[in-house]
Amino acid sequence: MKYRGNNSFEGFLFFLAVNWALLSVLVLGTQTGPSGGWGARFQSVGCEINPHSKYNKMSSSSGSLREKSRMFNVSVDQGNYISLRAFLGTLPIGGKLQDLVRDEDDADLPSVEKFLEGLTLKSLKENLGKGLRGGTDRVAAAVDVGVEGEQQSIDTRDVHQRRLNVYAKDQRTYFDPDVYPDRTFGKLMFPASYYCTGQLIGKRYVLTAAHCFYSYGTSIDGDNIYHSKFRVAYHTDKEGKHYYAASSAWGRLWYGTTYPEVYRNSDWAIIELETPLGETQGYVGINPTDLSRQLPMYNKFSLIGYSEDGYSQTAGIDPKCSLEDAYQGVYFHNCDCAAGASGGALLDASFNVVGINTAHVMPSNTKLLRASDYNPTYPNIAVPAYQFMPTYAHILTQID
Repeated sequence: MKYRGNNSFEGFLFFLAVNWALLSVLVLGTQTGPSGGWGARFQSVGCEINPHSKYNKMSSSSGSLREKSRMFNVSVDQGNYISLRAFLGTLPIGGKLQDLVRDEDDADLPSVEKFLEGLTLKSLKENLGKGLRGGTDRVAAAVDVGVEGEQQSIDTRDVHQRRLNVYAKDQRTYFDPDVYPDRTFGKLMFPASYYCTGQLIGKRYVLTAAHCFYSYGTSIDGDNIYHSKFRVAYHTDKEGKHYYAASSAWGRLWYGTTYPEVYRNSDWAIIELETPLGETQGYVGINPTDLSRQLPMYNKFSLIGYSEDGYSQTAGIDPKCSLEDAYQGVYFHNCDCAAGASGGALLDASFNVVGINTAHVMPSNTKLLRASDYNPTYPNIAVPAYQFMPTYAHILTQID
């Protein structure tokens, strides 16, 4: 790049500017924590290459696999990625359904939450406790629960209690795997281990939660994360048999953090599938608008997820739920769900993702959870779309 300066002083200023920019990149590139917000120039993002992917081997041989670094920086430019919104979501091409595939191998996997709770590793057990939950019961630093005094003063006798993540009357019904946008949702299956919820946001791209892959800086299940597959429109029939429309392994993974227990506003992940399932299933759009100043927004959103409380095999949908508040880069919502719905998208009326369900705040004594339309002390948590949209725009414009 040539500098067109008229004098040495301008050249000196240019030299300082360039070096300052390089220093900023180097400093930000060392971050493994939360993604940058609206005011940040760069966003530190992780990239994982699946060593077992046939798709990656083919891409490498053709020279088109350009993103190989473990960490890289994404430019955060509102105008750059908000303009992409128009073509992110699409209906299925031709509308023809895939022939259903019978699933007999991994039909009874537990949710990632149950899987982590069952681990016997001492390092995990020591961190179990109350707090903001994503994949586990561990204490989270991102949100200060601060309700110990209140817990001691609440009388729980003869009080109708609610299930975790469900407020007042459960609004959920089963999703319809044959219609859009329901058919873009599916199960991310980790063989012989656990599952999460995910949804297609592109022909090859699936959005889910980072805590489906990582916990406290390391892989949840070792090399097994590389063998996971996304099974779209996963459901059971009237006879209880398990089916899905199509399945694909993944080649690349982008994530906001490997410490989702700490950096809750970065608990997101985008995987690139080997097979473009979105060409036949369709995919949802993304609304990266920061809605924080517009909250509360009542009954304007929906959530689909494979909750383990009766919706683990055929996903449940809360068709009309609310964004209640925002705090430290996350949304508080009242969409009915449970463990297993991690990674499920909150959609607006235009079927655009405004956030992904990742966590909930809970007391140490679950008897304190009174039935209510919304409990601001113990809300459900979603990562806003603006947290991961810069990375997705980078993928579409610089990598895809």
